[in-house]
Amino acid sequence: MQLSVQASPTLDVVRKIAPEIAAAAQQTEDQRAIPSAIVDRMRDAGIFRMLVPRDFGGDALTEGQACSVIEELAAADGAAAWTAMVAVGFNVALSRFPVSTVKTIYADGADVP
Repeated sequence: MQLSVQASPTLDVVRKIAPEIAAAAQQTEDQRAIPSAIVDRMRDAGIFRMLVPRDFGGDALTEGQACSVIEELAAADGAAAWTAMVAVGFNVALSRFPVSTVKTIYADGADVP
């Protein structure tokens, strides 16, 4: 069952790189780790910053948009989707930290996997 898609620039990029992610799925399974090149592609697509507020360098997608991105990743590779979900969840959890801590974490940018 597919959710109603909530478009975003991140979703557009993920759709373009999904075949590459799917092609690496067996390697991910065999190595029990996502290849660094795929992690780099995910980072460049904005996956790790999609729920980070713009004030901290993120893309500030809505939760629905983020779910659509994760759903698209899951169609390509479950491990990639799981990794994205964990990163997004961590970014949501950071909203409970003091602003000074969040600034330190995102000091070098919001692409923190």
